[in-house]
This record gives sequence, structure tokens and C-alpha cells, in this order.
Amino acid sequence: MLLQHRAEHLERWPGYWGFFGGGIDEGETPEEGFKREIWEELGYCVEKPELLLQEEYGGQHGYHGMKYVYTCEHDETKEFKLCSESQGYGWFGLEEIEKLKDNRLHSEDYQSIMRIIEERTVE
Repeated sequence: MLLQHRAEHLERWPGYWGFFGGGIDEGETPEEGFKREIWEELGYCVEKPELLLQEEYGGQHGYHGMKYVYTCEHDETKEFKLCSESQGYGWFGLEEIEKLKDNRLHSEDYQSIMRIIEERTVE
């Protein structure tokens, strides 16, 4: 999985690793929001995204709403252009993500993603 290493100057989660993404603008579908966020944060045009996970969330900092996690194929001929929100990025397997020191992903997310990936592998 591709993860963002968040910039140190950010107010929320400085220096942490997590998914690229953000909020959905008014009038956007979740898929449109995903494509826009990836373009803004990576300068990468996503084609044929596939919804991997959709669930309600709530917790820290009073945030709550719906979480959408998409997957897509990566065209290795296209380069990433990081925005000022990132100090880097990396490709990780699920076990590697769990071992990251500053990781803002939750174990519930790992479990859900692992379950979905395993179900797809069986099909």
C-alpha cells in the first residue's frame, strides 16, 4: 500500500504515516473526492479506482463521518509530485505498516483491509 509521510509542519498528525486523502467537497461523490485528493497530494491521475472499504468512523479530535478507502492500479511510468503536506511516501505491506512507529492507521482498518484482500484472493 502507498502511504504518505506527513510533513512536520502540519497541525494534525505531523510526521505520521497514513493514507493519502482528505475530505469530500460539496457535490462530489466519494470516488470524485478520492481522485481529486490524489491529484492534489501526488499530482497523479487515478484511473478506474475501486472502493475497498466504506465504514463510519468517529473518535479523536471530534471527527466523525464516513471513511472510504479506494484501491487502484499504479502506472509505474507516471511520477508522483508531492505537495507541501508530505515529506515523503512509501510502499508497504500490511505487516510493515503495523510496525511503523508513527502510524495513524488503526488496527481495525488493518483487520478490515486484510479480510477484504483475503476474500478477493479466494474468489
